[in-house]
Amino acid sequence: MKTYFYFHKKRIPVNILSTDDSWELSFNYNKALVEEIKESTDTRQWVAERRVWHLKKTPRNKFVLAFLQGKKPYARYDVPLVIPNIEGFWGHQNPMYAHIMQRKQVIIAGEMRTGKTRPTLRAIIDTQCYGAWWIAPKSALRGLKNELVKWGFPFKIFLMTYDKFRRTYNGSLAVVPKFIVFDECQRLKNPRSKQGQLAFDLATDQQIKYGNDRYIVLLSGTPAPKDPSDWWNITEVACAGFLREGSQTGLKQKLGEWEQKERENLEKQEEEEEEQEKKYYYKLTKWKEDEVKRFHKRLKGLVEVYFKKDCLDLPQKIYNIIKLDIPSEYKMAINLIKGTESKAITLLNKLRQLSDGFQYINTPDSITAINKRETKYFPNCPKDNQLKLDLDEFEDIGRVIVYCGFQATLDKITSICIKEGWAVLKVDGRGWEALNTTATVDECLKEMDGSLNVGKIEKLAFCAQADAASEGLELSASPIIIYYSNSFSGRARMQSEDRPHSNNMDKSRGLEIRDYIHLPTDELTRLNLKEKKTLQSITMGDINLSMKGVWND
Repeated sequence: MKTYFYFHKKRIPVNILSTDDSWELSFNYNKALVEEIKESTDTRQWVAERRVWHLKKTPRNKFVLAFLQGKKPYARYDVPLVIPNIEGFWGHQNPMYAHIMQRKQVIIAGEMRTGKTRPTLRAIIDTQCYGAWWIAPKSALRGLKNELVKWGFPFKIFLMTYDKFRRTYNGSLAVVPKFIVFDECQRLKNPRSKQGQLAFDLATDQQIKYGNDRYIVLLSGTPAPKDPSDWWNITEVACAGFLREGSQTGLKQKLGEWEQKERENLEKQEEEEEEQEKKYYYKLTKWKEDEVKRFHKRLKGLVEVYFKKDCLDLPQKIYNIIKLDIPSEYKMAINLIKGTESKAITLLNKLRQLSDGFQYINTPDSITAINKRETKYFPNCPKDNQLKLDLDEFEDIGRVIVYCGFQATLDKITSICIKEGWAVLKVDGRGWEALNTTATVDECLKEMDGSLNVGKIEKLAFCAQADAASEGLELSASPIIIYYSNSFSGRARMQSEDRPHSNNMDKSRGLEIRDYIHLPTDELTRLNLKEKKTLQSITMGDINLSMKGVWND
């Protein structure tokens, strides 16, 4: 079939031979078009003896060829939204709903607590997509189950964790859902991860069955916590080919500045060309701010971004850094660890543990000789005393949130809360527990929801590792978050900060966030998270966000 590609304001004659699973393209040599095919398509091959490009029929290649032929695959993302006025919605939830209903394959990058769940559920109802899939982290599904009950959702949808998704979907399905939601979709950012690949395969199966009459919605408040290129696979799952770059590596090269570095300890190679090839590598030095700004504009239409400061009338978070004195015995322990540990990462983790008042110690089992990890707690940890003071301060309110970085720390702060007379909802990688109360886990979650808090539990502390319980939960009954310690996960920090910061909070009281700073590693971790938060704001398009005052520096 003879057709034309419209590229760089030129009309280029192209012959396309279509088979069951591929296309073959032939055209007179055009350097710019060749580069476009190399950069934008996937699973391609140049067949020199026949002088044709062989392209498999993938969603990306279909999108790219449609664009080159002038068929306007971006058209539905360029049409302005027709905004409804749905009773019970917050004002900004109406364009969220319209974004899903009109464009169908979309990403909503709304900051945490901007209310992405309700318009998505309404879209499932109005499209009558019975049997829709909602894939989310475990903590987010717990919160979602309560929301379904609270809003009286009328029919069944299938809720599954990302772990269950990996086990349920193996690359093919007899029944493919017409409506798919990937909640906290930053978990799909790695195209080489199993769940990232399976999400793309499921989206492809869905497209084959339903074409554009399908709905795939990716929700996230932190879609790119580490670097802007994390967007690539997320957009590819939503709409393959929307970004010109055909790989995450290609996008990263465009957005970053790279420095050629010489490899150390290079073994001598037999061939000089091979030695030259392996002698150097390229290291990312910084992101190009202009390219990142431009990249955000390129995502318009597919991605709708919502900031709380623009959507909700909420009080500013108040950040307080609680600096604690270092006891003499801890100073001695610091010197001992520094003197005996040579590996930097191990040294850092041991000092972080010491700051929390414990050490993990590996001792060989007398029978099996296999190392067994034990926890040794140290007395007089200043963080423990500060936590007791804070629990006493918020006793009348009866709701607090305490996050930490280690399981051993969580066990300790849980014990402190119970000794101080608090019921505890405890969450880490091992599971969920309601302690020192006859209430169930779900009943405790309802008590932490500012819109449902019925006061059956007098004093309730939500104690968790942020990595395990920072997503999809409504914890707005608490006016305080205490970071006893942090992990290095920027996503977990940003998500956990916003669990109580929603329309259901007591706005007259506001939200205070306290960081305990004991050893210098606490401050090091905090600054690391601050840097990630700044990058996240740039990636989401809020270039002018000033961090001064936000982090109370």
